[in-house]
Formats: sequence, C-alpha cells, structure tokens
Amino acid sequence: MWIKTTSPFQQILICTLKDFGKALFLDRSLQCAEADQALYHRALILPSLRVIREPKHILIIGGGDGSAAYTILAQKEVKVTMVELDEKVVELSREYLPEFHHDVFENRDLELIFMDGKDFMEKTNELFDIVVVDVTDPGVSKPSQTIYNKAFFKCVKDHLAQNGIVVTQAGSAWFTKQHFSEVGKLITQVFSTAVPYGEFIHSFGSLWGFYIGTDSRQHDVYRSLKDLGHPLL
Repeated sequence: MWIKTTSPFQQILICTLKDFGKALFLDRSLQCAEADQALYHRALILPSLRVIREPKHILIIGGGDGSAAYTILAQKEVKVTMVELDEKVVELSREYLPEFHHDVFENRDLELIFMDGKDFMEKTNELFDIVVVDVTDPGVSKPSQTIYNKAFFKCVKDHLAQNGIVVTQAGSAWFTKQHFSEVGKLITQVFSTAVPYGEFIHSFGSLWGFYIGTDSRQHDVYRSLKDLGHPLL
C-alpha cells in the first residue's frame, strides 16, 4: 500500500511497512503503525481513565487516525469531542486504516470538529474532565506549533472541569530530549502536578514520553501509572 498526498497543512503518507504493517506518516514523520499503535494509544489514554473513573466529557486535540477516540470509547460510555485540524487525515484514515479506528467515526458519542486546536480552546465554553493532546511534535510539523506553548496549556487549564487533567504525548525520551524537556517545562509552569511517564514503542524505536498535568490534590497519578506498569521518567 502506498497512498501519498498533500493537504493544505502537511504531507500525508499511508503505506505498509515490512515489520509493522500499515503506517501513517505526516510530513515524513511516523505517527503510528499497525503493529503497536494500540500500545501507544493505551499508554496515552488508559492512565487518565484510571485517574478519572467516571468522566462525563473528554476532549481530544488531534488524533485524526481515530485510534485515541476508539481507545476511549472502547473503555467508557462517555461524550468525546475530537478537534482535528486536517480533514484529509481523517478522510484517508477512515478509508485505509480501519484496523486503527474500528469505525469509531460512526459512534454517536463522538463529536468531530475540523478546526485548529488552539482556536477551539479559545472559543469553546465547554468544560472537560480530560483533555488529550495527540498532535505531531512541533519540530516535525507546522500544524502543532500553535499547541506546544504556555498560552495553549493555560487555555486548556481554564477549560478543565473540577479535578480535571490533561495528558499529552511528549515525543521520544531518547532521541528528542529537548522537546520532551520543553513539554515538561510547559506542563510544570501551568499545573501544580506534572508527571512524566513512558512506554517503549517498537515502531518508533524509542521509549516514548507522555505527561499528565493537573491541579487536583485528589488524584494519585503516580499510583495509577504504577498499577498500569508505566515507568516514570
């Protein structure tokens, strides 16, 4: 398989890798591969669902392949709003990556909005129990440059429900240490609790980093990560 196109925002490639199956690349950077995309998305999603057991509304920024939304809705019956900048990513994923999204785009609990994540956060009046940031690294793709900054995460904080949390992918803990460190600084500057953790993703060839941020004193984030077997970074 080799599907290549350019949207108004980025180059998109869906192809088959010998060792990892179907894969999605954005601006030549691997986003997820069939062999372990479920592992990546469970690492991104499940800790937050363990921290907040009964969320009412979850927001996903990015996640155009649909895997993050599927991972949530496979676990919980909850309202999910997904804000994706690039409609073409969703269109191609919908057609060529059913193993990733499992037809989650047809789920009535999923609201799909095509919009810049920062613009959405500035305009919405909604409050969210969990905000999931699943976008490309800023050094890789221009669309995410509006996301990884203090103003964006302060806006996220303003739209968290009581005891709400944010979780974001933070890049490779080995190969892009500067980006991982910068994400950590942003979360630490905005939230009183910032917890880094990781999961080894074979298709990335790296220990991949994530951050959870919250101001709630009720959540034992460390215990949740320990129970799920994720190493703290």
